[in-house]
Amino acid sequence: MVSYEMNCELCKRFDKTKGNKYRYMKHFLSYVEDAIKENWNKPALTNYGANTLNYSDVAINISKLHIIFEQCGIKKGDHIAICAKSSAEWCVTFLAIASYE
Repeated sequence: MVSYEMNCELCKRFDKTKGNKYRYMKHFLSYVEDAIKENWNKPALTNYGANTLNYSDVAINISKLHIIFEQCGIKKGDHIAICAKSSAEWCVTFLAIASYE
């Protein structure tokens, strides 16, 4: 089981500046956001030999997960664990967790 904190410990380690803890994750997420906008109808993630998600599917699923997080009372800084095999859905879930505010 892999646990990802909403405040991303990895980002904190790489960020040497005080008061700007999330700078690197926000930078990464801006690349993801740009890729989604520029490639809306193109394939983004695939499960080998099975389904493929377009960038639009990724964006829609991230939005749905954000709604679920909100309805469950999850707030920024809460811990969320992903316990699943490597898959396109795992990637979408990770991006939803990382981008949730």
